[in-house]
Amino acid sequence: EGQIGKVERSGIALVDNCCGSAIAASNYLQGITNGGAAITPKIQQFSDFQQGAVQELILPFGKRLGRAENRMRELPYAL
Repeated sequence: EGQIGKVERSGIALVDNCCGSAIAASNYLQGITNGGAAITPKIQQFSDFQQGAVQELILPFGKRLGRAENRMRELPYAL
């Protein structure tokens, strides 16, 4: 039993999203591929360098994630 993209942490009753960074990058990419957002060079900002890097690394996988039957299931394979 379980749900793709969710995690149960020991000692915490809340079932939460796993890998928020990957989900944020996927949402960023989805905005670009849907035409509602532009590519931003956030990787240049040192304060959130890691998130910017994840967002840059996921860019080549836009079509793959867009075609996926289950985007959350496909996401780990794109990163």
